[in-house]
Amino acid sequence: MTATHLESAALLLETHIAVDDPSKDLPEHAQARQMAARPYNLNERAVLLNLLGAFKTTRTTALQVLMRAPPFALELERANAAFELLIARKPIRYGQLSVRPDRLLPTLDVWQEHSAARCAFRFLRLTRDEARRMACLPGLHIYTGGSYTDRLAGAAFIVLGPSEGIGAVGRYRVENAMSAYCTEVIALIEALRYIKNKCSAATVRLYTDCLSLLQATSEYKTTDPRVRDV
Repeated sequence: MTATHLESAALLLETHIAVDDPSKDLPEHAQARQMAARPYNLNERAVLLNLLGAFKTTRTTALQVLMRAPPFALELERANAAFELLIARKPIRYGQLSVRPDRLLPTLDVWQEHSAARCAFRFLRLTRDEARRMACLPGLHIYTGGSYTDRLAGAAFIVLGPSEGIGAVGRYRVENAMSAYCTEVIALIEALRYIKNKCSAATVRLYTDCLSLLQATSEYKTTDPRVRDV
């Protein structure tokens, strides 16, 4: 892959978002997207804002202090430290604390699945240069995106394969969306459905530019049923 794949994927996402005909959707897909995009009243939105941590991605530092929310980069660092220790079983150093897995975790039983295996994936917040370098790595790269306006909302994902070509494109019109976050969730759900049903690659990298979505998916205690079911 070339370094321009990120820009190409972003352009293709903008091109394909909200241009598909929802009448062609399968009933279960249409129902899932309608549930994911269902509107919330003001009270529900206030509760979701508090529970899901969407405020943690805001640029307003004063709001973070008011809500006693740690910086988003710090929470990702903590989540990845837990990944290295609990799943990769590597010694870690987090601030002044050093932890070794053999002093904390039981010995693995090769005949049973580890309890943390279902969460065996990493979350990374990439800079532009890091994203370009990662786009050149072997494997399947899937870019998701959502768009929301007062008149129209849509979601899409694009699959870029190892042959530097487009493997698949998914595009969906979203009804009754209340925010861009709703469309980003739908794009993620549809991309994961594609991975489950049609993808056979050993390595898959999934990208989103929505910090609220990254925040919600990286927290194992999230209360959003759409993200929890993912």
